Amino acid sequence: MLYPGYEPYLGRPPMIMHYGAAYTLGKAYFNKMEHQKLTLETCPGFLFADAAIGNIEQLTKKDALSLEHLATMNAAFCGFYGNISCPSTPARCGGVKGKPFLEEVR
Repeated sequence: MLYPGYEPYLGRPPMIMHYGAAYTLGKAYFNKMEHQKLTLETCPGFLFADAAIGNIEQLTKKDALSLEHLATMNAAFCGFYGNISCPSTPARCGGVKGKPFLEEVR
């Protein structure tokens, strides 16, 4: 498991990042404790900020995992908004599946 600031010593990348760790990636900030009262069922249209990463090939492993985490969460939020029939979804969702976010990290 990768924690921000931790450098793996086993010679291989970690498989997951500890989602409880706060991180900043470009313009995006994540801290799960700030979202304890996130009420997606009220259709707030919430998505995490666009990290505005220009060249993902130059990201560190930690930043790449952070980007994947943000994209996965945003795609899930888009899917959730569609599944509960919110009147509208954020434009960044590109529809109810959040496909642009999933393509971002492929």
